[in-house]
Amino acid sequence: MKKRYSKEFKIGITAIICAAIMIFGINYLKGVNIFKPDNYYYIKMQNVQGLNNSAPVYIDGFKVGLIRDMIFDFNDPGKILVEISVDKQMRIPSGSKIEMSTDLLGTASFDIIVNRESSSYYNIGDTIQGSVSSGLKENITENMLPKIENMLPKIDSILTGLNVVINDPKLRETMHSVNGLAANLETSSRLLNNVLKNDLPQITANLKSMTGNFAEISRDINNIDFEELYASVDKTLANVNKIAEDISSENGTVGLLLRDPSLYNNLNSTVAHADSLMIDLKKNPKRYVHFSVFGRK
Repeated sequence: MKKRYSKEFKIGITAIICAAIMIFGINYLKGVNIFKPDNYYYIKMQNVQGLNNSAPVYIDGFKVGLIRDMIFDFNDPGKILVEISVDKQMRIPSGSKIEMSTDLLGTASFDIIVNRESSSYYNIGDTIQGSVSSGLKENITENMLPKIENMLPKIDSILTGLNVVINDPKLRETMHSVNGLAANLETSSRLLNNVLKNDLPQITANLKSMTGNFAEISRDINNIDFEELYASVDKTLANVNKIAEDISSENGTVGLLLRDPSLYNNLNSTVAHADSLMIDLKKNPKRYVHFSVFGRK
């Protein structure tokens, strides 16, 4: 005979199953595997700001556990016991350090600094002294912020100076001058482009033509017989030297003409008589010319 269950029993079983599933799901989302046993330890801290349950526990950046619970230690005021659970196979060597680090968003986590030289281990459930590491946020708060505060007056002075410079009317005039200069440069650039586009090809062609002419002149110069030219020049210079020697010689005709003073005196006398003759001819032309319309007397 088939056994029948009451409606209340079915509802109770369903509620128990749903509660178990919910507990498992919540712990799974927290990173807790309830079917896998873990080792647990207690970390004594003075400040747990930013630390939450289910926060990760790392060794060399690898997640090995999480935070299960945080308990205020009433027996030691100012201390907080943080319960952490790590993998069953994970054992913390004696002398290891537990540091709490905080990221820029304010979320804290635990880092286990393993003492690799130790051969003994903490017992499960032992209490380990923890500390707060000087992470990026602490460095910014402790080191950078004071420097930034010291820089603020200087930055304010710089901004004031910039404001004065920007509002200076001379700056506006300079900007107008720069705009004018830019316009002139643009015009010059257009003119240069026109020169490069229109005149430069013609100049290049002329240069090529001149280069060809120079090449022809060079070939003509190469074809000149300089030895024959030098011989001709030497011959001409020899003739000139001979003429100069004849002129300089006292026995030569030209030399006698140049050095004989009587020739010079005779020439002066002849010129003087010719001059007197011309004067007399102008005064008394009838002495020298006799003619008549009807015939000679």
